[in-house]
Amino acid sequence: MENDRYVELHQLPKVTNKSKLYCALPGEQQIYYGHAVFNDKELFKVIQVRKGHIRKKDLTYVLMW
Repeated sequence: MENDRYVELHQLPKVTNKSKLYCALPGEQQIYYGHAVFNDKELFKVIQVRKGHIRKKDLTYVLMW
C-alpha cells in the first residue's frame, strides 16, 4: 500500500459496529468491525490483543483494512 493511501485511511474518522467495546481479558483478543464515518465502503477491522507473555497487562490495538 502506498504511504499516501495509508495516511488517508488512518486519518479517516471511524466508528465500530458496537456501541460498547470491552477490554480483552489477559491471554485473549477481541475483534471489532467498523467503517469510516462518511464512507460506508471503507471497512476496518480492529483487533484488540492482550496476549503478552512478559508484560501481561499490555493492551495492543491493530487496525486493518
